[in-house]
Amino acid sequence: MRSLLLVLAPLATLACNDKSADSGPGGTLTPQVSGTITVTGEDAEGRVELFHGFGFDQGGVVLLYLSSNPEADCALVTDLLGSHDGPFDMTGYVVGGTCDFFVRKDGYTGEMTFVDDAFGRAGWAINCFTGQGAFEFENRTNGGDDGFYWTGRKWLGYPTVYSYTIRGGDGSDYTIDLDLVEYNGGFPEEGLEAYPATGAVQGSVSVEWCSTLGRTPAFSGG
Repeated sequence: MRSLLLVLAPLATLACNDKSADSGPGGTLTPQVSGTITVTGEDAEGRVELFHGFGFDQGGVVLLYLSSNPEADCALVTDLLGSHDGPFDMTGYVVGGTCDFFVRKDGYTGEMTFVDDAFGRAGWAINCFTGQGAFEFENRTNGGDDGFYWTGRKWLGYPTVYSYTIRGGDGSDYTIDLDLVEYNGGFPEEGLEAYPATGAVQGSVSVEWCSTLGRTPAFSGG
């Protein structure tokens, strides 16, 4: 059984009605929050285009997933964060060249705010599938898991200079207010060296209540 948690795990080593996006002129969907995360000293950056958010909380645990995929919905994100038998192709789930945000926090009581502290950045994972590329199957005969991998550079990180507030839930939608400035992380397919990043990501994202996220290992921590 494999899940997106395999994508999130390297961070430990390095340190449904759609109400979540508006239509612009001509009915084009516009992101709620936009920005760019640029890895310092590297030719690698990811666009942040947060069209949708989905969340669930229970027993003091809250999970939010903010997607740069304009086609994302509750069912798609639940499948993305769920368990999978065998290799899982993320084509159609995430958009190449962009970043998605995952936040899981304990001690949630309906509202929480963090500013630049270690506990606040715990439980974060920002996945940036930088550059041009595709998800292609790799048979890793020299070690590692066979599976689908992004042919560009995948940067995985968390905020280090930031503030954010989560509010809502318990069966209702959430809002997450973001003011992210600096980050730390790395390229998990290339080794354990740290690669910091910068880029303002500021604004509020409306996050849809998605009860099926509670059945995923991403929520339970399994």
